[in-house]
Amino acid sequence: MADIDQDSSFSTFFGADRHFVIVSLGSLQMNIDGEDRTAAYGRPETFPGEADVSVKLTIGPTSVINLITRRASCTGKVAVERIDGSLTPPANTVAVTLLDGAAWTDGQRLEPLDFVMCGPGRAEVQFKDALVAAISVFPASHPGLR
Repeated sequence: MADIDQDSSFSTFFGADRHFVIVSLGSLQMNIDGEDRTAAYGRPETFPGEADVSVKLTIGPTSVINLITRRASCTGKVAVERIDGSLTPPANTVAVTLLDGAAWTDGQRLEPLDFVMCGPGRAEVQFKDALVAAISVFPASHPGLR
């Protein structure tokens, strides 16, 4: 998680990819290698870590999930979807977070932006009209990598 409270430039991460999504109400105007994009609440953006990236707040400040994966060893994804029911996170999901709506797991109610870490034996998460971000990491398909 990161908070963006002013116009700024992003650090570069050579050999990495960034998976970025606004998780609080707000929006940013992004410039990625000269291409303008509007990043909005709950809409994932993906771009190379080497990219020249700057952002301007259009509605904010705001909070974001900023997953950075090393291209040589893995890739990632931040998927956002509305869920009404139970979810057993898939094997490559490392965490889920509630953006809005209601959720609970192991008898505990989740608050917006609470993260549930996933892994073997993780219990189901129950959602009621919830917008949820699922953060997944997958092994790279390069030969010789496990």
